[in-house]
Amino acid sequence: MIEILPVETENDKLKFIKFQYQIYRDSEHFVPPLIMDRKKLLDKKKNPFYKDNAIQLYLAYRDGKIVGRIAAIENKKHNEIHNENSGFFGFYESINDVEVAKALIDKASEWCKNKGFSSIIGPVNPHLNDDSPGFLAKGFDDDPVMLLAYSQPYYLDLMDACGLAKIKDLYSYRLEVASIRNIDKMKRINERVKKRHNLNIRPINMKKFDEEYLIIQEIFNRAWEKNWGQVPLTKEDFEYIASDLKSLIHLDFVRIAFKDDTAIGMTVAFPDVNHLLKPMNGTFLSWGVFNFLKYVLTKKSSIRKVRVFILGVLPEYDHTGATSLLYTDLIESGYKHKIVDAELAWILEDNDKMNKAAEMLGGVNAKTYRLFSKRI
Repeated sequence: MIEILPVETENDKLKFIKFQYQIYRDSEHFVPPLIMDRKKLLDKKKNPFYKDNAIQLYLAYRDGKIVGRIAAIENKKHNEIHNENSGFFGFYESINDVEVAKALIDKASEWCKNKGFSSIIGPVNPHLNDDSPGFLAKGFDDDPVMLLAYSQPYYLDLMDACGLAKIKDLYSYRLEVASIRNIDKMKRINERVKKRHNLNIRPINMKKFDEEYLIIQEIFNRAWEKNWGQVPLTKEDFEYIASDLKSLIHLDFVRIAFKDDTAIGMTVAFPDVNHLLKPMNGTFLSWGVFNFLKYVLTKKSSIRKVRVFILGVLPEYDHTGATSLLYTDLIESGYKHKIVDAELAWILEDNDKMNKAAEMLGGVNAKTYRLFSKRI
């Protein structure tokens, strides 16, 4: 018999977090997130998402042993902007057992139905723009890049058994920098469009970081506003995200495009530090501070992969060629820093423009993350 119990105490929450490590203890490609980051992500006082939205965590037990976990989530802005009546589930992990999966999905669906929602979508953790949406559907033979997750292959079958169907796929493209195509042609075209439209690109100004991330927020919200599932991020959302990623900013990989004096586009890419995190098993303490510092100092220069989080231009400036300019600028930064691979993640399956751009450069769809839904 499966018993589903709400997470009510801090000890329960720690069990909820640590269950993920148990599920992947034999996985070659799982990169354990830091436990302190998981705590922050689920902290209703620290994560601004919970200011307006509720979340309920659940653990599944069989014979007193934890066999699964799930979160039921509301997202008021999503429903308001997209004229939907959807609840969400996330943070899903379980053993390979249909009974466990059904009990978890049923409990999250019940919570959402009691909130008045008519469908459920997931997994999101806790929303589309936060930590690693979707279950991995392709690319099980490789480690994930930073802030994307590995998930068990059997989750796809469990979702099907629970009556959920695919609602959207998210693509992750891998670019081998040395084999990128059309770069010389792009550079010639870029020189012409720069002069024609008075375009230029500069790095983010870290001395004015509090002003700069507001520019990035504005471009992100406007450039992606028509994308499926997109919800504008608030100033508080961006402050929360920036507090974690600021230390990883490299001036050659976070760039802003301008037409005259108007910010019209941006690239946000970060060194992929997952190979630094993987041996830590979720905590600095398991390694010791001295060993951690020694490892970072010796390995940081060995980073040869970047994750491209954001690359886009405001719709009204699409015709200027600024997108091509940003791509070329990113590639040249890759050459400069001896980057071997770049991973563009994630891109909606029906974002034809961005998918074609990635493929034109020689990108390969290396991973697919799948979101599911069903009526409740």
